[in-house]
Amino acid sequence: MQLDLKFLSNEEIQRYVSASDLIVLPYREILNSGSAVLALSLNCPVLVPSLGGLAELQALAGKDWVYTYDGPLTAAHLKRALQCAVSSARSDIAPLQRLDWNHIAAATIDAYGCLMNGDQTHPRDKTRCLATHSRA
Repeated sequence: MQLDLKFLSNEEIQRYVSASDLIVLPYREILNSGSAVLALSLNCPVLVPSLGGLAELQALAGKDWVYTYDGPLTAAHLKRALQCAVSSARSDIAPLQRLDWNHIAAATIDAYGCLMNGDQTHPRDKTRCLATHSRA
């Protein structure tokens, strides 16, 4: 193990993440994590606390990509997550389609369309408009 505190270029970050079996992000307080999304976008699973929007990220990407823990990070959490990460039969590509800019743009336009028209239902599936788009 080696600690390297220098600035990392985009290429170095990609190389380090791609060479990893698991990225561990032991936040004590967090709402959402661009670092977790970056790791997932490079097809590397993450271990994160069950805080903020990280449970929703797990629901979006799946339990084979986002491992969560409660309380302080422990050696047992690390061991379990690493064992799962290296033995998982997950796909080679993290399922992040809902984070694609085109998907987000379409969901945002639909939500604004509902509001502008005074419609309380989603135009495609007739569910409540704002409830549908608050999690888009």
